[in-house]
Amino acid sequence: MEWVLWGLVLYGSLWFLLKGYARSMLLRYEPAASHLVVVTRNNQSSIEWVIRSFFFWSWLSGRTCQVSCLDTGSSDDTLVILRRLKHRYPWIRIRSVPEHQLAEPTTIEEVELEQAIVMDLRNRQYAWDLPFDLHG
Repeated sequence: MEWVLWGLVLYGSLWFLLKGYARSMLLRYEPAASHLVVVTRNNQSSIEWVIRSFFFWSWLSGRTCQVSCLDTGSSDDTLVILRRLKHRYPWIRIRSVPEHQLAEPTTIEEVELEQAIVMDLRNRQYAWDLPFDLHG
């Protein structure tokens, strides 16, 4: 019985330490925006991680957020993954857009670009780097 009590004390102590560490990290991290615009094409390997991490960091910072996904003709499971994530996160908007229409201002409707993070996942550098400026 003594081991169980020590285990609970250890678990509680670690929980408070990790929670305090997370809060101290959040004081240094100020999210750049509460709206993420993701441009995708055949990004089934990274789209779920990007969206879940954005929602997680927004949740930790206590902010509401929205994600707009502009798919430029994926032939893999990117759209299937996005539709599945939409059931979990109803704040996701999914649009299929031809690539030549991305430059038009009506493509991203109702988005103030000063308050949005635009992430083009067609550029492969995002697959190897942390998004949202989370480096500390």
